[in-house]
Amino acid sequence: GLVARLEQIHETGADVIEARVLGLTDLLCEQLAAGGFQVTSHRGEAEKSAIVTFIHPRIASETLYERLAAANIKASLRSGAIRISPHYYNSENEITLAVTAAGG
Repeated sequence: GLVARLEQIHETGADVIEARVLGLTDLLCEQLAAGGFQVTSHRGEAEKSAIVTFIHPRIASETLYERLAAANIKASLRSGAIRISPHYYNSENEITLAVTAAGG
Protein backbone atom coordinates (compact mmCIF):
# COMPACT_ATOMS: atom_id res chain seq x y z
CA GLY A 1 0.00 0.00 0.00
CA LEU A 2 0.88 3.61 0.49
CA VAL A 3 3.28 3.03 3.38
CA ALA A 4 5.24 0.44 1.40
CA ARG A 5 5.45 2.77 -1.61
CA LEU A 6 6.67 5.66 0.56
CA GLU A 7 9.30 3.41 2.12
CA GLN A 8 10.43 2.35 -1.34
CA ILE A 9 10.74 5.99 -2.44
CA HIS A 10 12.72 6.80 0.69
CA GLU A 11 15.05 3.82 0.16
CA THR A 12 15.57 4.54 -3.52
CA GLY A 13 15.90 8.29 -3.16
CA ALA A 14 13.76 10.95 -4.80
CA ASP A 15 16.73 12.26 -6.79
CA VAL A 16 17.40 8.81 -8.24
CA ILE A 17 13.74 8.39 -9.14
CA GLU A 18 13.60 11.84 -10.76
CA ALA A 19 16.72 11.19 -12.84
CA ARG A 20 15.36 7.83 -13.98
CA VAL A 21 11.95 9.24 -14.92
CA LEU A 22 13.44 12.17 -16.83
CA GLY A 23 15.80 9.79 -18.62
CA LEU A 24 12.86 7.64 -19.69
CA THR A 25 10.87 10.66 -20.87
CA ASP A 26 13.91 11.90 -22.84
CA LEU A 27 14.16 8.47 -24.48
CA LEU A 28 10.43 8.49 -25.22
CA CYS A 29 10.66 11.93 -26.84
CA GLU A 30 13.69 10.89 -28.93
CA GLN A 31 11.95 7.76 -30.17
CA LEU A 32 8.72 9.61 -30.87
CA ALA A 33 10.56 12.24 -32.94
CA ALA A 34 12.38 9.50 -34.86
CA GLY A 35 9.00 7.87 -35.57
CA GLY A 36 7.51 11.04 -37.06
CA PHE A 37 5.54 12.12 -34.00
CA GLN A 38 5.45 15.68 -32.68
CA VAL A 39 6.04 16.07 -28.95
CA THR A 40 3.78 18.85 -27.69
CA SER A 41 4.80 18.94 -24.02
CA HIS A 42 7.47 21.37 -22.83
CA ARG A 43 10.91 19.78 -22.80
CA GLY A 44 13.19 22.63 -21.69
CA GLU A 45 15.43 21.77 -18.74
CA ALA A 46 13.37 23.89 -16.31
CA GLU A 47 10.05 22.65 -17.73
CA LYS A 48 10.52 18.90 -18.08
CA SER A 49 8.13 16.61 -16.28
CA ALA A 50 7.21 12.94 -16.21
CA ILE A 51 4.33 13.65 -18.59
CA VAL A 52 4.88 13.46 -22.34
CA THR A 53 2.16 14.56 -24.75
CA PHE A 54 2.37 13.99 -28.48
CA ILE A 55 0.50 13.91 -31.77
CA HIS A 56 1.17 12.54 -35.22
CA PRO A 57 0.68 14.81 -38.24
CA ARG A 58 -1.07 12.12 -40.30
CA ILE A 59 -2.66 9.80 -37.72
CA ALA A 60 -5.62 10.85 -35.57
CA SER A 61 -4.88 10.86 -31.86
CA GLU A 62 -7.94 8.68 -31.30
CA THR A 63 -6.36 6.03 -33.53
CA LEU A 64 -3.07 6.30 -31.65
CA TYR A 65 -4.92 5.90 -28.36
CA GLU A 66 -6.73 2.79 -29.64
CA ARG A 67 -3.43 1.27 -30.79
CA LEU A 68 -1.85 1.85 -27.40
CA ALA A 69 -4.88 0.46 -25.57
CA ALA A 70 -4.87 -2.65 -27.79
CA ALA A 71 -1.23 -3.21 -26.78
CA ASN A 72 -2.19 -2.79 -23.10
CA ILE A 73 -0.18 0.42 -22.80
CA LYS A 74 -1.61 2.91 -20.35
CA ALA A 75 -2.09 6.31 -21.97
CA SER A 76 -4.73 8.99 -22.04
CA LEU A 77 -6.25 11.16 -24.71
CA ARG A 78 -6.20 14.80 -23.60
CA SER A 79 -7.08 17.85 -25.68
CA GLY A 80 -6.42 16.03 -28.94
CA ALA A 81 -3.04 14.63 -27.90
CA ILE A 82 -1.78 11.39 -26.39
CA ARG A 83 -0.36 11.56 -22.89
CA ILE A 84 2.04 8.97 -21.48
CA SER A 85 3.67 9.19 -18.05
CA PRO A 86 6.51 6.71 -17.59
CA HIS A 87 7.77 6.04 -14.07
CA TYR A 88 11.02 4.73 -12.66
CA TYR A 89 9.86 1.12 -12.70
CA ASN A 90 9.32 1.20 -16.49
CA SER A 91 12.06 -0.18 -18.72
CA GLU A 92 13.64 1.24 -21.84
CA ASN A 93 12.12 -1.72 -23.70
CA GLU A 94 8.64 -0.67 -22.55
CA ILE A 95 9.27 2.80 -23.95
CA THR A 96 10.22 1.29 -27.31
CA LEU A 97 7.16 -0.97 -27.23
CA ALA A 98 4.89 2.03 -26.62
CA VAL A 99 6.32 3.95 -29.57
CA THR A 100 6.10 0.87 -31.78
CA ALA A 101 2.50 0.21 -30.73
CA ALA A 102 1.55 3.78 -31.60
CA GLY A 103 2.99 3.27 -35.06
CA GLY A 104 6.46 4.78 -34.78
